[in-house]
Amino acid sequence: MIDPQLKEVIQVATPVLSALVGISAVVVAVRLGVLQRRIQEGQRKIQEGQLKHSLYDKRFSVYEGSRIYMVRLMQRNGAVDPADLEAYVPEIEKGEFLFGEDVQKFLIDLRELGINLYVKATEAAHLQTIREDSTTQHLEVTAMMKELCGAMLERRKSVFRPYLKLAG
Repeated sequence: MIDPQLKEVIQVATPVLSALVGISAVVVAVRLGVLQRRIQEGQRKIQEGQLKHSLYDKRFSVYEGSRIYMVRLMQRNGAVDPADLEAYVPEIEKGEFLFGEDVQKFLIDLRELGINLYVKATEAAHLQTIREDSTTQHLEVTAMMKELCGAMLERRKSVFRPYLKLAG
């Protein structure tokens, strides 16, 4: 037999204890949810970092390809070999999948500048060969080279920088 006073205490305490157990369960569930969210956030940041690193080499390859093409244009005063252009075209194609429109436009603009330089340099050389005045073509080549060495070089840095930045 249970003492009647103890029975009364149990009857009063049971709902209170049930409420405390329920509240404790809610507190534990909320804390676990917060902890789980922090873990997921940490995993997301790790995955973003891994993605940046995995894309970096591919993106840097395109960046470097544009540098090589620009250097060849500068070294040869625009008289690039068609093989140089042929080597550069795959960089443009890779850029379609690795970069936004800003870099894609830069890569295409650089290709067009290279083609125009080649045409003008070829015209100037041809006119010199047949002993005609090639001043206009040389001035156009000089203006394009100035653009290549100035504006295009700076533009290259600014459009690629956000894609090649690993920190932040």
